[in-house]
Amino acid sequence: MTRRTVLVGGATAMGLAMLGKSASAQSFTKPIEIVVGQPPGGGTDTYARAIASALTPFLDGQAAVVVNRPGGNAVLAIESVMSSRPDGYTLSMTSGGTAVIKRIWDGNGPDIATDMRPVATIGMYASCVVVRKDSPHQNINSWIEEVKASQRPVLWGHTGRGSIHHIAGQALLSEYGLPTRDVPFQGAPDARNALVNGEVEFAVFGTQNLTGFEEQVRTIGILSTDRDPFVEGGKTIIEQGVRAPLFFTPIILHAPKDTPDDVIAKLENAVRQATESEEYKKLTGTAALVVYFRSADETQSWTKTATEEWRPVIEQVKQQNAG
Repeated sequence: MTRRTVLVGGATAMGLAMLGKSASAQSFTKPIEIVVGQPPGGGTDTYARAIASALTPFLDGQAAVVVNRPGGNAVLAIESVMSSRPDGYTLSMTSGGTAVIKRIWDGNGPDIATDMRPVATIGMYASCVVVRKDSPHQNINSWIEEVKASQRPVLWGHTGRGSIHHIAGQALLSEYGLPTRDVPFQGAPDARNALVNGEVEFAVFGTQNLTGFEEQVRTIGILSTDRDPFVEGGKTIIEQGVRAPLFFTPIILHAPKDTPDDVIAKLENAVRQATESEEYKKLTGTAALVVYFRSADETQSWTKTATEEWRPVIEQVKQQNAG
């Protein structure tokens, strides 16, 4: 698998034929807005700008414009789209795993499974266990054994309590009963810097945050079923015989829940074609972001399943932090 390998999952040929037929009922006559709940420059924003740049040829020649509306852990952005006209001209770019976790962790806020309609999944983030480059550990198993034998709690960093990387890391640690104490940081760069500076002994953050820092840190295990094509030699924990609940976050385009079927079909078809375009692959590849397509139905199925399967683990981690 090379650094330029792209993961693309899609619908069946029959499904695409039906999609194309229903899409003809809707045409777009003005630009659409993609609302992002984070400031410019982050991974979700980069995904949004990449898909916006690639969509025009497949959206009746209309432009797609990114609107950044940060605040409330992306809740403000999602709610603004929820209250917009359900005509397909206003969409949200959502970190699906983060949204599911926040709903369960906080007990309030939007439920993307019922309050929104998915258009498609366009990418995927995975968490990974990261050590300093000078660490003796080359795999997750030797690291687990050392932490397990530690006479004191081992300090580890993540991107904030209740974040997907916190939940992913704690799920692994709890599975093996490892003695640790977490140190939350405001995002992956701070957690990575703390690791490099020796403030923590390992960290958990997104694989995309390894790019450019290969001489300082390395992953010993990706917390996913699939490797990241941009992480050379990075093995999943599954490949290494380690079992733990897996948490990852698909990047999802959502529309208001009352958006008509023909509008969703038109958008889904346009997004599918855009994710297959060289333009999109180039823009995401430059930022080391994985391309991963799921249809609207597949995305909705994932959201419902993740909500059900993740809930007990998230509630357990929340209880551990409360104690």
